[in-house]
Amino acid sequence: MLSATARNAVVSSLKLICGVLFRELGFRAYKLELIDDLSNPFVSMYFGAAYVAWLSEYEGRDRTPEFFVQAYFVGPKNVNPQDASTLWLKYEETLSKYEDERKRNGDSCAIM
Repeated sequence: MLSATARNAVVSSLKLICGVLFRELGFRAYKLELIDDLSNPFVSMYFGAAYVAWLSEYEGRDRTPEFFVQAYFVGPKNVNPQDASTLWLKYEETLSKYEDERKRNGDSCAIM
């Protein structure tokens, strides 16, 4: 469980990232007025996808999935390209589970 300090840091980061995405980068399908707006799954998925889209072309360069997976969690300035991070390894492991599930379901989307 996160400490109160860690939770406040996460909330502050979310406010900042979503604000930049909305005001400066043109992601305006949803307006984030309160941090509680992120409890709406449509809003949170929209801003999460917007952040990944922005990271995938960070600094005007096409980025690898490994870059934006790491950057999503640690920030783009903290990514170490030589680091085979545990975040990337967990991502690959999780992705393989979904691909196995997709094959079992005949390429259909199964949410539940």
